[in-house]
Amino acid sequence: IWSDTTFDWISPLLETGNANGQLNVEDLDELPLPDDCETSQVYAQFWRCWTDELDKARVDTNKSNDDNSAASFFAQPTSTIHNYQPSLIKALARAFGADFLRAGLFKLIHDANIFVGPQVLNHLIQFLRNADAPIHRGVMLTVLVTVSQIVMSISLRHYFYKCYTCGLQVRTAVVLAVYKKSLHLSLKERHTFGNGGGPGEIVNLVGIDAQRMQDLM
Repeated sequence: IWSDTTFDWISPLLETGNANGQLNVEDLDELPLPDDCETSQVYAQFWRCWTDELDKARVDTNKSNDDNSAASFFAQPTSTIHNYQPSLIKALARAFGADFLRAGLFKLIHDANIFVGPQVLNHLIQFLRNADAPIHRGVMLTVLVTVSQIVMSISLRHYFYKCYTCGLQVRTAVVLAVYKKSLHLSLKERHTFGNGGGPGEIVNLVGIDAQRMQDLM
């Protein structure tokens, strides 16, 4: 818990860089990569949620076809039925939304502690003006403002860490999804992909659009 709270797990990497004067790619193996940051785990989590979206669309399409068949049998006019469209945003939200909400909780804790400082400072000023105030009150206020600043600092660091990690997970999932999809396309389909952009459109999805989705986090 202490290592996760204070980011002490990165200390061996910093010690290696300080000892060698630089860091190499193989030195990154010293970092204990969490399971939810493994590329295979990230994509598997996204793919389960995306499969659920595809199943919803498939069930809705079958239901619409059954309704249209029944309506045509009784010769009744039917209105246009809008089938369910798989949503990438919903799939990403279900896959990685929990981590993003945790980041929001850390930001809420940080913002709540912002109001602690001025209130404690006001009480400290009153304590210093009152010569008869008990000393334990001043000690308590000092400890309180110290703890609040420590909690603010830790919460803000974890907020940025969670947001950046969540953004990387989203980008990884999108890049892998586009890459795996492109492998199943024929040569003709690749050249007519998107709005006729062909391979350039695929490169834009992987290099630009995926990066923009990460930046949103």
